[in-house]
Amino acid sequence: MSDKPSDKHGLSTLPTKLEEDFIAPLTAIRGALEILRDYPDIEPAEHARFVASALDECARIEHGLRDLG
Repeated sequence: MSDKPSDKHGLSTLPTKLEEDFIAPLTAIRGALEILRDYPDIEPAEHARFVASALDECARIEHGLRDLG
């Protein structure tokens, strides 16, 4: 076990947690929205798939927010 203050307070895991709970989901949501914007004539099944993906990523963010509290 390291004597670093960041390890003692659990801060060494913060960048990973931030990436998993917020950065990655926001990136996926943005990607899905850009595809929906750039390809307005996308097939309904594909459209639904991108919407479902974005909603799943929103749920990941909500879970991360609950973990903060």
